[in-house]
Amino acid sequence: MTRNDAEDMEQLLSKGFPVAQKSQTCGTSFLKGCCGCCAGLAVFFLVIMLLLFIALGPAGFTYYIAVVRIAVYGYGGAACMASDDNCRTAHGFPGIDTDSTVTWYDEQVRLMEQLPSRLESGEAYRGNELGNVRINDYIWPNIALGSNESVHSRLRPVYDALWGFEANTWSKHSVRKSARAFIAQVNSTFTVPNDVSKWVELELHKISLGYDLTSQQLERFLDFQGNAPLMIALPEIFNPVLSILPNVQEFISTRRQLIQEYADIMAGDKRGLFDNISSSFRPTMASALLDSLTFAGGLSIPHALTSVFALMYSDQSPAGKAQDAASLSDEEVERFVFEAVRLFTPVIEFPWMDASNQRRKLMIQMKALRDPAVWGENANEFLLRDLDQYLNYSGIGWVEPANGPRREGYRWVSTPRSRGCPGQDLSLAMIVGFIQEWRSMQHEWQVAEQPSGGISFTGPAYFTPPVSKPFTLQRAS
Repeated sequence: MTRNDAEDMEQLLSKGFPVAQKSQTCGTSFLKGCCGCCAGLAVFFLVIMLLLFIALGPAGFTYYIAVVRIAVYGYGGAACMASDDNCRTAHGFPGIDTDSTVTWYDEQVRLMEQLPSRLESGEAYRGNELGNVRINDYIWPNIALGSNESVHSRLRPVYDALWGFEANTWSKHSVRKSARAFIAQVNSTFTVPNDVSKWVELELHKISLGYDLTSQQLERFLDFQGNAPLMIALPEIFNPVLSILPNVQEFISTRRQLIQEYADIMAGDKRGLFDNISSSFRPTMASALLDSLTFAGGLSIPHALTSVFALMYSDQSPAGKAQDAASLSDEEVERFVFEAVRLFTPVIEFPWMDASNQRRKLMIQMKALRDPAVWGENANEFLLRDLDQYLNYSGIGWVEPANGPRREGYRWVSTPRSRGCPGQDLSLAMIVGFIQEWRSMQHEWQVAEQPSGGISFTGPAYFTPPVSKPFTLQRAS
């Protein structure tokens, strides 16, 4: 090393390696920048939350917060987390304007039985809601489930004539015959719930309107129905944007077309079921039928059949020996269906408004159907129970106590004021009838495609959907 080199080294050491010092300065600047960026994002997030709070209001804002919690913890999980009395009730859930009755069968029955008289007196009213979903009025105005008393009293007798247990539009025999014919034309694959929904809509349109859908009409309806749950749940604060989106406008237009088509079919109906419907009220009746075909029976029956098929074919099925439906008697199939509907109920909750304080009342039947006081300590387990127990206590899954307090045997009697499901017997006949026709060929089919985690089932937390779907069965060669 030369003298000049030594002097340069000494000078470099005395300055403390400026290159290293520069690196330290860059690192410090980077950390400061990250902290500043995080702080900026936090402020931005808080501003967005504040704007949403202002736009939605306290009730709307806390409702959507609850929707997020439901997605994370499951409906039952989120409801029980909001409860301070061991999941019997949950005040301020979902949304600060709502009081929910959760795992408390007797209280739900008591409140439901009072509803018809309270609606008539004006002490309560129903809104444009589908269960917990607060429907966007712009996209789907005036769902029939929320109709006022003057409208509902004209709709209900027609519902009972179409779908009630004394209706002449269907019978258990005719439903099984229809299921048998549909199953006979199934080829080598069967996708659940897609193919199930095809039969359900064909049968419901035939019963409700006396009309056979063409394959093109069925495809159009199922496409419309598939979009409906998301469309109706879109927050109304986005309506200025929704009003210019082509897919939203197409959906609204299809709804109007279907209502007009149903009204025209009703006008030409030869069964005499719509004779007392005036031409001015016919669009309202047609709209109510569309509501039922799209959401009520149209979604709940495929949902229930999906649960039953999952119990039959999943390698995670909790059904035990009952999984072999081919070995079950007709009564055992009925009990099997009741238990599937009890644990994985299609109808999760039932709402109305208390006129005295403008608070929303929500009956969460999904949890009442797991109430240990009714079903025992094994309420969360799949078990074929006595048929009498199902007949006495499963009606709450169809909101049957909302028919009013009068009972005959194990049934709540339907009247023009009743708000229980008018299609309870029909829906049960369709689910049971389809499985009774399918069971003989159960072992001819095997699972060909399924979700990545398999066909799994929810527990008491009740995530939706409660059964993993879709899945495809393939006929064994």
